[in-house]
Amino acid sequence: MGFPYDVLITAASTLVAGVAGGIGGALLTGRQADRHDKQQRRLNAYTDLMLRLDELTRTFGAYETVADAKLNAKLVQRVNPAVGAIQVAYSAVYLSGSKNVQPLARDAWQAAWDIHAWFSPVDLSPETAPQTGDQLSALVTALQAASSKFADAARAELA
Repeated sequence: MGFPYDVLITAASTLVAGVAGGIGGALLTGRQADRHDKQQRRLNAYTDLMLRLDELTRTFGAYETVADAKLNAKLVQRVNPAVGAIQVAYSAVYLSGSKNVQPLARDAWQAAWDIHAWFSPVDLSPETAPQTGDQLSALVTALQAASSKFADAARAELA
C-alpha cells in the first residue's frame, strides 16, 4: 500500500490556500483601513475649513452696515485670528483634499485673505484709493460665494 499522495496534495493545497487567504485578507483589511483613514482625514479637513470660513462670514453679519465695520476695532480683532484659523484649516485641505475640491478651497482661502488685506494698512501714496465699505461688502460677498462653492463640492464628494 502506497502513500496517499492525493491526501498530501489536498492538505498542502488547503494549507497554501489558507495562508494566502489570510495574507490576502489582511492586505485587503489594511487597504480598507487606509482608505477609511484617508476619507476621515478629508472629512475632518473639509469640515474644519467650512467652520472657519463660516466663522469669518458670521463676523460681518453682526454689523448693520459693513461700511462702518472698519471703524470698529473689535472687528479687526476678530478678523485677524479668524483668517489665521482659515490658513491652518486650508493647509489640511491642501494636503488631503481631492483635486476637484482643492481649487475651490483655494478660492475661499484667497477670499478670506482679501478681507484680511482690506483691514491691513494701505499705502498712503496719492495713487492709492482709500478703502471703502462698498469694497468690503464686495469682499464679504465673494467670501460667501467661494465658501458655498467649496462646501457644495465637499459635500458632493463625501456623499
